[in-house]
Amino acid sequence: MEDILKILGIIILIIFVSIIFIQSFYFKEGLETSSSSSNNSILNGYAGNAKSFAETIKSLSVKLTDKLIVSKYRTDYENIIINMEDYINLIMLDIIFSLNTSLNQVETIKLLNDLGTLKASKDALNDSMKYLDAMKS
Repeated sequence: MEDILKILGIIILIIFVSIIFIQSFYFKEGLETSSSSSNNSILNGYAGNAKSFAETIKSLSVKLTDKLIVSKYRTDYENIIINMEDYINLIMLDIIFSLNTSLNQVETIKLLNDLGTLKASKDALNDSMKYLDAMKS
């Protein structure tokens, strides 16, 4: 159970760091290109940095691939994903069963939003499983 929570925490951390990285890149690029003409923004903005950005992402992917050693731990990772999905399903059931007529609209909407977030998490787990399956070939 603790391992599942650690993996969930790592997944959330990776998503959070990725969002911050992407947002900071776009913010920086937006500041650099906002004062230039449209032709210069194409050359010095996204298009001008696309190759180095792609190389940076590729480098990060290689480092993460080396860290995860999927070929060795694939079965463990698949079991983590399966167990995490079971855990999320149970949390969803718990939320559904906690809905009742005594809740006000705000509480009900919060619980329904929580269900939506958990559904999105299950979708992310399914995508991760598909990715692991695709790596077998």
